[in-house]
Parts: sequence; C-alpha cells; structure tokens
Amino acid sequence: MKVFLASNLSEKQPDYMVELRTICASDCIILHGTQPMSEVEVNRRWFGRPGYTVTVNPGADCAFVLLLVMIMEKSRQQRAAAGHAGAAGAAAGGGF
Repeated sequence: MKVFLASNLSEKQPDYMVELRTICASDCIILHGTQPMSEVEVNRRWFGRPGYTVTVNPGADCAFVLLLVMIMEKSRQQRAAAGHAGAAGAAAGGGF
C-alpha cells in the first residue's frame, strides 16, 4: 500500500509504504520513504481474532502507525469476505 500526503503534489514517490513480508500473511514493514519506521507482526491467538506485535522506531508517530495497521486489517477482512462470497457464488453457479 502506498500512502501519499496532501503536500506531495507530484505523487512520484509515496511518502509512506506498507510492504507485506509474505503474500499469505499480514505481517508488514511500514516505511517512511526508504527507511523502516515500524514492523507489524499479526498473531492469531485471541479467540480467532488478530493480536498484534508492533515495533515502532524512535521518532515515528505511533498514532499514524496504528492507523495504517487498522487500514491494513480492514482491507484483509474485506478481501477475505470477498473470497468467501466469491466461493459461495461459484458453488451456486454464479462464479462466471
């Protein structure tokens, strides 16, 4: 995910990037430019709900990191729900 701030009018380079560590997992690194500012590890152990281990580098905005984590989790939930809906539609003959 690329994040552009309002002051970045050219949008040639994102101000922040969230890079997934693996395609299957939600673990990610949050970059400010090219510098890592936070690492997020998702632990599935709270009664099926995600728990998080977040390491924030000194000087990074913790609230902004939390916001990005929440956006990524909501996106993951929507992709999972769409995948289940697509599977159900295909099973009912509507997947074409």
